[in-house]
Amino acid sequence: MDSADFEKIEAGKLSKGSLVMINGNPCKVVKTSKAKPGKHGSAKMIVVAVGILNDKKVEQSFGTSDLLDAPIVKRVEYPLLGIDDEYLQLQDETGEQKDNIKLPERDTLKNVKDQILKFDEEEIQCLVMVMKCMGVEVPIAVREDKDSDEN
Repeated sequence: MDSADFEKIEAGKLSKGSLVMINGNPCKVVKTSKAKPGKHGSAKMIVVAVGILNDKKVEQSFGTSDLLDAPIVKRVEYPLLGIDDEYLQLQDETGEQKDNIKLPERDTLKNVKDQILKFDEEEIQCLVMVMKCMGVEVPIAVREDKDSDEN
């Protein structure tokens, strides 16, 4: 992992929707609560989060002043050129073909996979939103390309 993949965040500043690394996995916070300082320490932040790459739910507590890694996530839209054996054929920013991203396999992205397959089958121009996190690229959304010049 490259340090450019992360930024630091204070545990006490986490809120619903924040991104944070828990047990080596990039996660999105779904719930937080604070525990008041006890006899032997500082206040704690209890975090419930879901892995953005694996959909696994985790719960972890941190000291509110702990500095944590927060993954940097990029989202890029690519025009879909076609599909070859579960791999998307996308056009990158330079006009080159990008063919190293698989159709999504997770249950939570089944509707995205079905929509991509439908657009491809019906030959509808579409844009695929790809989330990039820690070197992993996952298609997370798709929409019809209403601005395409082939209409």
